[in-house]
Formats: sequence, structure tokens, C-alpha cells
Amino acid sequence: KPLRPLHLEVKRDHYTERLSDALDRFLIYYGELKAKVLTALQPEPETADLL
Repeated sequence: KPLRPLHLEVKRDHYTERLSDALDRFLIYYGELKAKVLTALQPEPETADLL
């Protein structure tokens, strides 16, 4: 049985606008922080061979 396409209709209001803005800010802030933390967790090149 073939899959049917999924169609969602979203009605935006003040609440969804605020939620969307908050999620955008969250992703910007924590995306930068995630990159810094993951970089800090990477082993040094000379110790990477020992793992």
C-alpha cells in the first residue's frame, strides 16, 4: 500500500509567533554553546592515537 502525502495546515497566531521566536533564540544560543563544548571535548591530536 503506497504512502499518502502528509498535509498539515497550521494557523499562526500570537502564541505560535512567540513560540517560534523563542525556539529561534534557543537554537542560536545553544547551537553556539554546543559547538564550543564539543570542540573542548575533542581529544588532543597526540592523545587521539592512544585511544
